[in-house]
Amino acid sequence: MILPRDLATAEHVIYTSGAADQFRAALTSAKGGRRPTFDQALFLLGMYLSVEAHGKSHVRRIHDVLTTEVPLEWQLKWGIRRVLDPGHPNEVWVIAEADLQNVSRSLKRALNHTPAFLPARLVGDHPDRARRKAGLEAIMDTITDATLIARPAGGLDYAIDDTGLWASERARRKILDTEVEEGDEEVVPAPTLPEDAVEDEPEPTGPRKRRSRREATDASYGVKTRKDGKRTWFFGYALHALVRVPEESRDGIRTEPPLVQRIRLIPAGQDIVEVSLALIDSVLATGQGIRYLLGDRHYSYKRIERWLYELLKRGISQVVTLREDDHGFRDWEGMQFVAGHAHCPQVPEHLGVIKEPGTDATSEEWDDFYASIEERQAYACQRTLPLNINGETRWRCPALNGTVGCPKRAGTMQAARSLGLPLINQPPEHTLPICTQDSVGLRATNETQGRLLKTHQKHYWGSRIQIALAKRRTFVEGWFGTFKGDSAANKNRGSSLYTGLAHASIEVSIFSAVANVINLRSWHDETGLGDPTHPLLAEPEYHGFRYLSRQEHDQHIRDHLDEHAA
Repeated sequence: MILPRDLATAEHVIYTSGAADQFRAALTSAKGGRRPTFDQALFLLGMYLSVEAHGKSHVRRIHDVLTTEVPLEWQLKWGIRRVLDPGHPNEVWVIAEADLQNVSRSLKRALNHTPAFLPARLVGDHPDRARRKAGLEAIMDTITDATLIARPAGGLDYAIDDTGLWASERARRKILDTEVEEGDEEVVPAPTLPEDAVEDEPEPTGPRKRRSRREATDASYGVKTRKDGKRTWFFGYALHALVRVPEESRDGIRTEPPLVQRIRLIPAGQDIVEVSLALIDSVLATGQGIRYLLGDRHYSYKRIERWLYELLKRGISQVVTLREDDHGFRDWEGMQFVAGHAHCPQVPEHLGVIKEPGTDATSEEWDDFYASIEERQAYACQRTLPLNINGETRWRCPALNGTVGCPKRAGTMQAARSLGLPLINQPPEHTLPICTQDSVGLRATNETQGRLLKTHQKHYWGSRIQIALAKRRTFVEGWFGTFKGDSAANKNRGSSLYTGLAHASIEVSIFSAVANVINLRSWHDETGLGDPTHPLLAEPEYHGFRYLSRQEHDQHIRDHLDEHAA
């Protein structure tokens, strides 16, 4: 059942925000054309109400919600029903399912910007293609912005991630349902077709047939991590999200809810760097700063010049976890590198591999982990120049930093003994710069050196503060849970039957808005910290409902006409 609060929320997200105006403008043909006889933004409104109430966005469901579940006075207010002639109040026009289907087709014509759905004249770098893309993203951002509240002081951290969404259409060719191993993620993986599907097909004869719009698709194959942790192929799109990460709780109370601030949808299997940086830049363009960006190994594994340097240019500190091949010491100018940090040449070899405990680890396992990290950190060189966008960084001997004693550094052995610090009893036989100079400058000039710095972070990896920051990445996973959860926004494989990136993007924007509203209200109910006058938190007065007879319906129409005439 759709309550007054739901109606007010939909009105705020679609109309008050300006998304309806942007949607109408986008659907207006540059060449003119027949003026619509109804508000095309009702498509967005109905989609929001349908998703909020039923977790579905089919056109038929949208029509049913608008015409049978929205109260009569709101139908008249929004133009779902309209009196054609004031002299005949019983003659009422009602939006038809065919009207909404027409809007759906207009949406595809106006906002699709991928080659699969574009006329041949627009494929390539045609400016109209960029205009369509920009218009679509503007509508998405406006819908999302309508569900946000101001961040508290210090609210500068974000988590980034993506999730796979199945396309409603079937792939033209199936692939083997095999598990995909984790590998070099700089290379976009390609699915393997079964043997019987890769046989040479005969060359077509006669004129080439254009693929029908019904068969067209811009979805593609990508890799999806299932709930059991296995990576498998799927056909569809990748939803990239940048989610606000609340500050550490004070007295168990979070200062803000985890809300998605920006989303983008791209065909599955495409590189993640460009779209991720676009999300970041979109947030920065609003004047909102980003302090820490929390990502998983999918991001930190990208080449340093493509990802980490780009974050540094924007003044952002990454917080990442390690891959299997990130463990173990690697030599660079005599220093031993692991987890993006330089260490003394004589750091004990057994400290090269320290695995983070799993999700089910006991407190004793975590204590052992932190003890090992603290033991290794004593041998860590002091970073006197953090990594910059030129690949430059400087390091200082840990003995000079007062964390170990070394006979090559006068006076440090005695001081270390008195403080109970580790001792370097067998210094390197050869003279190394880190053992004689005040500090050593390094510059990454090749891929091997870049790999040693890809996990460079402000805080030492594995330290309590770094682990605490990294664990906050679960907020983006939690948001995806709200986005897809059965008892929440419920975005699933059967939510719609739309094809094309434009339709899919509008749909996920609506589902994202619903997920944000759920998280916002849950946080407010738990903490009471939200503004009770905010349009998304206000509680309209409600006294129930009743069904109208035909006579009462007609009288309601006449009262509506009299009210507007006055």
